[in-house]
Amino acid sequence: MKRPQYFAAKPIEEEYIPIENEIVLWRSVLDQAMQDIAYTGRDKEYIKFREDAIDWLFNNDEDFDLICDFAMLDTKKSKEEFFYIMGVSNDKRKTND
Repeated sequence: MKRPQYFAAKPIEEEYIPIENEIVLWRSVLDQAMQDIAYTGRDKEYIKFREDAIDWLFNNDEDFDLICDFAMLDTKKSKEEFFYIMGVSNDKRKTND
């Protein structure tokens, strides 16, 4: 399955063009987490990936912040985009900030 390019497709500011490849790499990490979270099948390995990605998103703020920094993305906005795409209600977002 081809990974969607939600975060990797975002424009990169002119000043960061010299490190574009590194930025796209870290944005791809976020895209992979998005794909893992969106998995709805029955394969136990992919279900584990999904659970790990959800745990990372909700319970590992320091790592998530670091990945967003490397990806040159705003952490709070990126997390909100995850929640929006996941269809999580505003109430659940507030309890997990």
